[in-house]
Amino acid sequence: CQRFLGRTKSVFSTFKEMKRKKLEIDHIVCAKLMGTCLDAKNYKQVFKLHEEMEENGTKLDEKCYGMVAHALNRDFRPLNEMQALAEKMSKDNVPINILICNNAISLAKKHGNVSLVREWYEKAKFLGLQPDSFTLSRVSHALIKGNFIDEALEVLEHGRKIGLKFDWMVLANEIIIHGFKGNIEKVE
Repeated sequence: CQRFLGRTKSVFSTFKEMKRKKLEIDHIVCAKLMGTCLDAKNYKQVFKLHEEMEENGTKLDEKCYGMVAHALNRDFRPLNEMQALAEKMSKDNVPINILICNNAISLAKKHGNVSLVREWYEKAKFLGLQPDSFTLSRVSHALIKGNFIDEALEVLEHGRKIGLKFDWMVLANEIIIHGFKGNIEKVE
């Protein structure tokens, strides 16, 4: 942690020096700064950078937006902030990728909002994004906890059909814990 803290201070001193010299700070510099902040788990600084880049008129790319989404998720921010980020991306013509969806799904799951988990999952499918094991795992966990067992099994079956790997025993145990009395062989 001390190593990241030192690196963060060094990167920000360079950033301040660039601003002082009125050098252009583009999305590449912003991505480097945000990445350093994420490494140090300094999520508030990611938000501050995002605001500053918007104020300066710097156009952010999907990598920068992805880091902001990751920080929103890790910092357990309110759900409306993720929605606002997605709307800003749309306004800036920056495509929403699977990483944005995964962070939105994860945040909605943390908040216990199954309908929003479903909404983001459907949005990913609508956008033609290929779900990964993280996507389907988070969606199925949220559905299981919300007692939508059949829907969770459909999501998992879809993942199996496209060749994704899951920890089936963990998911089977969750199904049992959440009251599923049916045939567990469906998830093996």
